[in-house]
Amino acid sequence: KKIKMPMLKSLSESADTDVKYFSGTSVYRKSFEVPAEFFAGRIAAELDLGDVRDIARARLNGEELGNLWHPPFARDVTGLLKEGKNFLEIEVANTWFNRLVGDERLPDDAEWKPKNKNGQLLKSFPEWFLKGEKSPAGRRAFTTFRNWTKDDKLSNSGLIGPVILRPSRIIPLCGGGVALSGDSK
Repeated sequence: KKIKMPMLKSLSESADTDVKYFSGTSVYRKSFEVPAEFFAGRIAAELDLGDVRDIARARLNGEELGNLWHPPFARDVTGLLKEGKNFLEIEVANTWFNRLVGDERLPDDAEWKPKNKNGQLLKSFPEWFLKGEKSPAGRRAFTTFRNWTKDDKLSNSGLIGPVILRPSRIIPLCGGGVALSGDSK
């Protein structure tokens, strides 16, 4: 499903239940212009994705920036930026939790043992599952254990940002030669 987001926010804040309870990988795409004056002098640039839930992979102008799996979700992009139009693509994978909570809004499609203090275990695999069919209730996730309810607070999910291009000027600390000390034997 494709959606347009006028601003970055957690997917779990969406009114659209397909987005709100989404579990998987979301792809964010953005074109932006870099003016010629940005490159005046020796410039370094860092791309900072801000808040990411939970793991990201980014590409700038088709070049892989790698996996970003912990804060700070940032990479040096010096040399990857170009004058004019640039294209950024960010893939963000979240956890399964929001989908599981969302599916709890649907009727049961399996038999469960009585709840205990840790949650609830599946009594037996349902026939539809054993036959490789889809859930008759419309659930998208299947698990043999549950310790969540439809009323549980959802986790933040997706690219929350803000996404920032942080330029800095490169200033050489030593020019010309380097002074060495010690024996020169």
